[in-house]
Amino acid sequence: MNLCHAKAVIHCHEMVEGGKIGPVPGYVPIYPKTCNPGDQIAAMNAEELTQKIWNDTYVYGEYSNFVKKYWETHDIHPDIRPEDLELMKKAKIDFISVNCYRSNTAYESKN
Repeated sequence: MNLCHAKAVIHCHEMVEGGKIGPVPGYVPIYPKTCNPGDQIAAMNAEELTQKIWNDTYVYGEYSNFVKKYWETHDIHPDIRPEDLELMKKAKIDFISVNCYRSNTAYESKN
């Protein structure tokens, strides 16, 4: 998905003189279920992995340090090639819009 987005942004700028393009993610804020610190952390982690992962790639053209560390900690090795990262970095958006229709809550897992 990130590569398709990057290609669309790059092609728009190449094909449409003065054209503006940006993503419209469906944002779902994630709030802690309680004031328990574990719930606070669960909400922050959930938002990083379900919301910010896309926004960081759209805005900064790269995955956040949080996501990279999560992948490393959980022995996840996505097939991301150097040319993929170059393409994402090259795609400079002009704006970002947000759709927000609902929210979720998160709580600390006791497992």
